[in-house]
Amino acid sequence: MADGSWYGNWGVCFIYATFFSVQGLVDAGKTYHNCEAIRRAVRFLLAIQNFEGGWGESYLSCPNKKYTPLDGNKTNLVNTGQALMVLIMSGQMERDPLPVHHGAKVLISSQMDTGDFPQQEIRESLQDECVATLSDI
Repeated sequence: MADGSWYGNWGVCFIYATFFSVQGLVDAGKTYHNCEAIRRAVRFLLAIQNFEGGWGESYLSCPNKKYTPLDGNKTNLVNTGQALMVLIMSGQMERDPLPVHHGAKVLISSQMDTGDFPQQEIRESLQDECVATLSDI
C-alpha cells in the first residue's frame, strides 16, 4: 500500500500482513538497507505506534481496506507483538531502540501472574465475512 503496509484478508489486517510480508522479504535476503519495501513498512509501523508504546488495529480495517486503529487508540497485544517482530527483523534496535523498548514494556506489563495474557478484542477476519476472537479459534 502507499503507506508502506500490506493488506491481509485472513487476520486483522495491515499489521498482520505487514509482519508476514517483511518476514518473507527478510527470509529472501532483503534488509532495511537494501529494500525500500522494508523501509516503508518500518515507517508505517512507527507512524501508527500508540503513545504508550503498543499497536492496536480494528477489525474494521478489513472491510474498509484502510488501516483503522482501535477505538481510543487502545493497544492489542497480538498487534504489538507482530509490529515488534517487524521492527526487530528490520534492525530497528541498531537505528533507534526506543520504539522497540516501549512496545516490549507494554507486553511485559500486560502479562498476568499465571504467565498468560488477557483476552482482547476481535483478532481474525475470515475473507472479510466473519470475525472471531482467539478463544473462538
